[in-house]
Amino acid sequence: METRDRADDFWQFSLRVYGSPGVEAACLVLQDRYGLDVNLILYCCWAGTLGVELDNQEMTRLINVTDRWQKSVVRPLREVRRTLKKTVPEGIPSEALETLRIEIKNAELRAEKLEQTMLAERLGEPRPDRSARQAAVRNLDCYWSTAVTGDSVEMTDTWTVIVDAAFANGWPHRAEPSR
Repeated sequence: METRDRADDFWQFSLRVYGSPGVEAACLVLQDRYGLDVNLILYCCWAGTLGVELDNQEMTRLINVTDRWQKSVVRPLREVRRTLKKTVPEGIPSEALETLRIEIKNAELRAEKLEQTMLAERLGEPRPDRSARQAAVRNLDCYWSTAVTGDSVEMTDTWTVIVDAAFANGWPHRAEPSR
């Protein structure tokens, strides 16, 4: 499968899962409290739906690649967007400020999508014979243990919300992703 197709599949999967009840809040807690990357959380689930299990070595590589992108591009855009949401500088019309904030939000989303393309390029060979749900949970646990000091047991409820959404409505489809 071509990288572009994988990236599109991953993006569509992410939009569906992130838009599911409770997932956005769970992901933002993981991002803001523990410094986890929402794209990597979603990647762990997406890879799992395809039967791909990530090991600590691969997870470390993924974290290193995405962390550089997050630090240099995504987080600065997010910080500016959040600042503009809270602060209305004197002399700038609120409509103009809101337009700018929306443009920055759109740039942030494009940067997130580019990160997902980087991740999709690194996906191992799908293994539909594996337990997809278990693979997703193992991937999330691997991410936690590689990125955060602490026991992932405290994250069980948060993981469950995200994993349940990843496997809702008949997902994963056992056929190969679209080509």
